[in-house]
Amino acid sequence: MQWRLIRLGQLARCDVWVPRNDQPKQYQGHNFRDFVLHEFHETLDVPRSIENIDVVWKFGPYSIKSAFEIEHSTSVYSGILRLSDLRTEAPNSTYPLFIVASEDRKRKVFDELRRPTFSGPFLRLNEVIRFLGYEKIREIDEASKNAKDFDTGILLSVAESVPQVKQ
Repeated sequence: MQWRLIRLGQLARCDVWVPRNDQPKQYQGHNFRDFVLHEFHETLDVPRSIENIDVVWKFGPYSIKSAFEIEHSTSVYSGILRLSDLRTEAPNSTYPLFIVASEDRKRKVFDELRRPTFSGPFLRLNEVIRFLGYEKIREIDEASKNAKDFDTGILLSVAESVPQVKQ
């Protein structure tokens, strides 16, 4: 998933950041290091806390386009917490935040996002973070294999928001 998001970010003409520990990874012969930013540039809108977010699409070193947490082997809570840190440090940001996970983890993601600590009036992560299933990412990536560019709006159109709980 991380490689697919790196590739789609490149197609969207974004600079892509992945954590330093992930930069030596490779997928199908593609070395992540060859496709991502090597240096992290911190600013008011790009706080140091994003260094550990799985994939961040940026416009140049100083502006974030989107952030993605991939929840495969870690707890759903930890990814939401990293995005929460980002939202807390840049509260006026409007870029999309995504949790990427398997369909069987979607309910857990939504349940966590409804917790008062995340859904309260300050962070409202339940209104900001969207869910992207692995299959959606695979489909989009496969469909854009020969594309020359990528419209990031596609991700927003297929990502799922936290459904409202009926009272």
